[in-house]
Amino acid sequence: EVVRALVAAGANCMRRTKQGDNVLHIAAARDRAGVITAVQDAAKSAFRDLVDEANWQGLTPLRIALCRGYT
Repeated sequence: EVVRALVAAGANCMRRTKQGDNVLHIAAARDRAGVITAVQDAAKSAFRDLVDEANWQGLTPLRIALCRGYT
């Protein structure tokens, strides 16, 4: 619910950390499937771009989840 409320209030889902991580990188690294689903539902237009973005290590959110064994 928090993610949906933040997006509805205008939160920028495309924002990145200094390491190039977006919200999906962080959620994937912490096994937060609910956050990923909430971003997908609340920010449909940005979701595809977020999924495909690589961080400074060249890792996408999906790759991070797979490397950590979250499937």
